[in-house]
Amino acid sequence: PAGASVYFTTVNGTAIRSMYKICTAPGDFILKGGNLVFGPAETTKTVTIPICHDTVDEPNETFQVKLSSGVGLTIGDATGVGTINDND
Repeated sequence: PAGASVYFTTVNGTAIRSMYKICTAPGDFILKGGNLVFGPAETTKTVTIPICHDTVDEPNETFQVKLSSGVGLTIGDATGVGTINDND
């Protein structure tokens, strides 16, 4: 329904978040979080997580996007996994 919402936040996995809202070592991504509000016909939302690029050769790393505090909707799967592919 219109006005349905859910809160999201990012969580460390093998990738770790930067300590600040900018890329700083040894961070792999920037912490993001917020409330997603759905319109009457919306069933999906896109969340963009800023990735920190470095020159360190390392394996692919993962982080999680967690959903909570759903209002007017049911959260079927509260955890998504993002993968940062190493490009070094």
